[in-house]
Amino acid sequence: MGGGELQQTVHIHASKRSFWLWFLQRVSSVGLIVVLLFHMIVLHYVDPSAEITLADTHVRLQSFLFIIVDSLLLGFGLFHGLNGVRNVAYDYFPKPGTRKAISSILLIVGVVVFVWGAFVLVNLVLAG
Repeated sequence: MGGGELQQTVHIHASKRSFWLWFLQRVSSVGLIVVLLFHMIVLHYVDPSAEITLADTHVRLQSFLFIIVDSLLLGFGLFHGLNGVRNVAYDYFPKPGTRKAISSILLIVGVVVFVWGAFVLVNLVLAG
């Protein structure tokens, strides 16, 4: 395998990864819109006079549907936001090594924040 073939293979893999990240950015935006609409309608328009309290949150989180909605909000929001930061950073830092470092840092931040958010969500569910 010559140098040109290896470079072409690496480019194809990077193109596939770029496509999937582009595609998932669009999927996460649609997911965010759908989940946020559900969240906003249920919390603010079903009973607009109701106060949102921690006790009500505990009751709401006893429903599997709300656990799913909150988890999806966390996941879609994190992916969409961090992938957007990655895309902007790639505009400013064209070197492959820098891009890899940026992607790695954002991946670690995303995983840590998701695990932290899931931990908080589980504690809220168990506290209710």
